[in-house]
Amino acid sequence: MAAGWPAAAAHATSTATLATTPTSTAAVTIRMDITATLGTSSDTDTKTVTVTGPAKMVLSPTAPPWATSELTQLDLLLGNATYSFDFFCLPFIGCQHLDLSVANLRITLVAPASSPVSPTGGVFYPNGQYAVHADYSFSGFSSGNGTSDTVNPSDFGGRITPAGSTLTVDQCQISQQVVTIPPESLPSGVTAVTITITTNLANTRFTGPWAPDPHPADLDGDGVIGGLDLTALLAAWGTPDADINGDGTSDGIDLTEILSAWTP
Repeated sequence: MAAGWPAAAAHATSTATLATTPTSTAAVTIRMDITATLGTSSDTDTKTVTVTGPAKMVLSPTAPPWATSELTQLDLLLGNATYSFDFFCLPFIGCQHLDLSVANLRITLVAPASSPVSPTGGVFYPNGQYAVHADYSFSGFSSGNGTSDTVNPSDFGGRITPAGSTLTVDQCQISQQVVTIPPESLPSGVTAVTITITTNLANTRFTGPWAPDPHPADLDGDGVIGGLDLTALLAAWGTPDADINGDGTSDGIDLTEILSAWTP
């Protein structure tokens, strides 16, 4: 009977579940633009911090070489650091010094982003939406502390390399993030602060397993679409229990899904 049905791949996509390697670091450059009673001034400082966090990708087709990739999770936790700035520098008078301690700096993808996969494994996910969280405190010519949460459009890219059942993502890059400090938490004498975060991820690497995703018609999860799945569909007919196409009921459309994906 199965010989008369069209053969189809039992899986359409694969999923890679990744995490940063223990040696991952990032060079984080913070530019602070500050407006105070003395006027407007800016300065930058760079620190190298650890990077931890998970990532997840859905890749198509089932196995490499993949044609497309969807980045469904990216969570970059950047290590705590204190950045030092000198503002309002004048001849013979010197500079006003300010330290910015940043803790729990986190850049998190809030909506999936898609990219084609180049022949060399390159991926580039443009205009993703990223939430940026930071706890901060000021000390120096003024003091204060607070928390900032903003959402920025940003680009992320890298290179994906499979080796057996393991996937590695390296050559990572992400565009700048801009954080505006809430006015109510600014130090005394400061009226506006904007922080621009440039994160160099050249030394950040993700790795983890990838595996084909189960076909929705594989109702019993044994990796084969066949008689057991057909039996499960018939037993659930008219209910949502074996709904394959997502319309809320098990019916002829789901039967067609099973027959078209039948494993020869």
